[in-house]
Amino acid sequence: MTQKAIHMVFGSESDLEHVRKIIGYLNQRGWKYTDMPLADNFEKAYIIRAGSVHRDVMGTLNSAKALTEMTDGVYRSIFLTCIGLRDEASGVTASYTGKRVVACPPDAKDYGKYPGGVRVVTFSNDAVRENDIVAALNWIETEFENPNWDADDATARKTNEDKHKALETLRLKLEDGAIKF
Repeated sequence: MTQKAIHMVFGSESDLEHVRKIIGYLNQRGWKYTDMPLADNFEKAYIIRAGSVHRDVMGTLNSAKALTEMTDGVYRSIFLTCIGLRDEASGVTASYTGKRVVACPPDAKDYGKYPGGVRVVTFSNDAVRENDIVAALNWIETEFENPNWDADDATARKTNEDKHKALETLRLKLEDGAIKF
């Protein structure tokens, strides 16, 4: 049995109604809420956290990292971000964790595309929010069965590490004065 975890992140109390709709659909599909995924040992578990890269970037990233570490090696994990207005949290979470991220914001704005290598799938174009929720959850459940999951994760992890190293090299060049403006 491959255990699956959805790490759901929302940004404020104004997102709660949307999160509750998603939870209703998850429960209908047999997903179980947990705060201790390793102890509960569910086949399909969802975990809920609050976070914002605008208001508390380090707290949000530390929470994402803790969720990733908590389930790595036991669960296949996908982040589901339910954050309205500007949704930088999805891209930042994908970049920071190297995990798949599904953006399902509560408002029906089109947030555009993310840069290459950032694994974010956005469901936010339908004015009828329930259609977006169903489409997002369908994608998640299909992706959990992806036969290339492990290879895709290894590729993403390598890309993520390479990009972090390249950024650190750039920082050092700036600090050393090797780049002139």
